[in-house]
Amino acid sequence: MADQKYDEHPPIPGLPAMAWFALLLAIALVSLVVFLQIKFGVPTP
Repeated sequence: MADQKYDEHPPIPGLPAMAWFALLLAIALVSLVVFLQIKFGVPTP
C-alpha cells in the first residue's frame, strides 16, 4: 500500500520544473516566430 501512495505522489521536484521550463520555452519560441513574421512579413522556414 505504501508503494501505491509512492506512485501517486512521486517525490521528484524536477519533473514539474522541467514541464514548466518546456512550456515557457515553447511560448517564447512561438512569440518570437510571430514577432518575426509581423516585423518582416516573411514566414520563417
